[in-house]
Amino acid sequence: MRYLGTVIAALLLAGCSSGRGNSVYSGRGNSVYLESAPTAAPQFVFSKEAGGEVCRGGAATEASDSIVGNTWVDVRPAGAIVVWEPGLNSTTCRAELTNLDAASASAVADAIRNAPLVGAGQKPCPSDDETRVLLYFQYSGKKQDEYVEDDLTGCGGLSAPHRWAREETPAIRTALRVAAPAEWRSYF
Repeated sequence: MRYLGTVIAALLLAGCSSGRGNSVYSGRGNSVYLESAPTAAPQFVFSKEAGGEVCRGGAATEASDSIVGNTWVDVRPAGAIVVWEPGLNSTTCRAELTNLDAASASAVADAIRNAPLVGAGQKPCPSDDETRVLLYFQYSGKKQDEYVEDDLTGCGGLSAPHRWAREETPAIRTALRVAAPAEWRSYF
């Protein structure tokens, strides 16, 4: 169980260690809310580091030892804003922002709610270049957006600040495929 906590913290820290900026979150129940979704894709730049150039930028979640629920999204979103963040090895080093209509956002939300929680124990993970998708689900009558991150590389997985992670599933990838820009289509 202790190892699982370390894995969850490592998944949440992945964004923080990359030099990505910070955002403000609040949580009620299992959902995590943001004050507002972005209106433009975040800026990324190439950075010279030991071993060559890597792509850096974007927003990061805050790692925490206090887990207060599971990663969750409410039913029937009115739509979603999707921020596609490039990985360290991106050739364009450019984020993109797309939108999901109500039907597509509901398919992604349903897949998230049905994804299994990350299990206890060790799990070998392939290389992680920090390519990820930030999902901002919007609801009629709500001023704040519900937030979930989907890590597309490494062990993958769905997370939100202070929430227990869920496993990446084929259903989530299938539901997100409709909004994937060209550079991200290889993940689907």
